[in-house]
Amino acid sequence: MRSATMGFAVLAVTCVLFAAVVIAQQAPMPARDTLPDGPRIFDSSRRGPSGRPIPGPQFRVVPMKGLSHPYALAFLPDGNMLITERGGRIRIVRNGVLDPAPIAGMPAIPNRNLQGLNDIALHPRFAENKWVYFTYYREKAGDKDAAAAVLARGRFDGKAMTEIRDIFVTDTMVAGASAARFVFGRDGKIYLAIGGSASVQRASGFGDDVGCTGSGQLFRQDPASQRRRERPVR
Repeated sequence: MRSATMGFAVLAVTCVLFAAVVIAQQAPMPARDTLPDGPRIFDSSRRGPSGRPIPGPQFRVVPMKGLSHPYALAFLPDGNMLITERGGRIRIVRNGVLDPAPIAGMPAIPNRNLQGLNDIALHPRFAENKWVYFTYYREKAGDKDAAAAVLARGRFDGKAMTEIRDIFVTDTMVAGASAARFVFGRDGKIYLAIGGSASVQRASGFGDDVGCTGSGQLFRQDPASQRRRERPVR
């Protein structure tokens, strides 16, 4: 009896393992389109502590299809939008319509571990200099699981990005999900927040012509500076 029970258990485990292998080999399910086809109206009314309704304005949301993992956006002076996709592309929305082709000139940016291309912002004097700043994660040579956060900039002529150059690179590497967000302050400087990961190691092999510092902190950077080891904001 005991032998028969053990044989049945072995057979059951074998069937489970075989089913797991078959499922793993199947083609992945296509992504579902969960966005509505038209605008939606939302009401921001709520109830107060006493339960009485507090009226709020309504707002209209227009879904935009055709983007893959959109991350951040920046409005151009003409009202059009630049949108980053985590896969390394910058898309443009002209007159409310998404251009099917990404902005040309961007470097290859790998999309691993929820890193990829992150934030984007225009220089405060974009109308004069056409500078666009963005953050992304650059892989360590020989190790695809380790990456450093990078702040870069390039000129946007309305069709393509040119003169792209890294101006700030962290000297620590992350091996998990991380993010690099930034804004231009009233003083004209960039305030860059870099998320840290549980797996961090010192970086090596990056050029000395860019500023380097650690992750998990907030930093202040001059938009035109490439000084090494910019100090974190205290």
